[in-house]
Amino acid sequence: MKTKTFNTLTSISMVLTSTVLVIEVVKFISNGFYLDPGIFILMLLALMPIASKFYHQKKSIKLNNLQYKALFSVNSILILLMIWKIVLTFTK
Repeated sequence: MKTKTFNTLTSISMVLTSTVLVIEVVKFISNGFYLDPGIFILMLLALMPIASKFYHQKKSIKLNNLQYKALFSVNSILILLMIWKIVLTFTK
C-alpha cells in the first residue's frame, strides 16, 4: 500500500475527528455543561488517527502490508463514523 495514500487518509481522519470533537465541546459548553458520556468516547476516538500517524512514522520501514491494511481500515471506519456524527449533529 502506498504511504502517500495512507498519510492522506490519516490526515483526513484527523481533521474530521478534530472537527467533530470541537463541535461536541461547543455543544457541551452551550448546553450548560450537561455531562454527555459520548464526549469521552470521542476524545478516545480522536487519539486513533494521531496514534496511527505516529506509529507509521516510527515504524515506516518495518511496517508490513497487514499492519497498513489494519490501520487503513480503522481510519476509514473512523471517517465514516465522524461523517455520520456530523450529519446527526446538524439534522437535530
